[in-house]
Amino acid sequence: MTCNKGETKRNNQDGFNVRGTEAMVLESVMFAILAERSLGPKLYGIFPQGRLEQFIASRKLETGELAIPSISAEIAKKMATFHRMTMPFNKEPKWLFCTMEKYLQQVMRINFTREPQVGIFHRLLGYNLPEELEKLR
Repeated sequence: MTCNKGETKRNNQDGFNVRGTEAMVLESVMFAILAERSLGPKLYGIFPQGRLEQFIASRKLETGELAIPSISAEIAKKMATFHRMTMPFNKEPKWLFCTMEKYLQQVMRINFTREPQVGIFHRLLGYNLPEELEKLR
């Protein structure tokens, strides 16, 4: 498996990062589709340095508000709508799992020498992190 960010850096003749450009284009396409279907702010323009989008006056949710049934139900509906959408690219979180796998491999090779760190490390290993990662896939 290869990550779609970070692991492979392809550059063109000018030293321009093709992976970064690819990610920006995919994000802009997704953003445009969400705006078109009224699932996000209106998109006014896309430029090489970014995009211009509608400002929506709002506030962030507090953690406790996620337990309010009407709010969590609305979030679930929006997420379900998004996940049912046909997109012109793969929506699987390949980069996320690849990055988690890479860090997990690094963590499994660590040798701690101080007792408090060893104890914490062994407690974390008790969660069987490789199995947990597989369950998330």
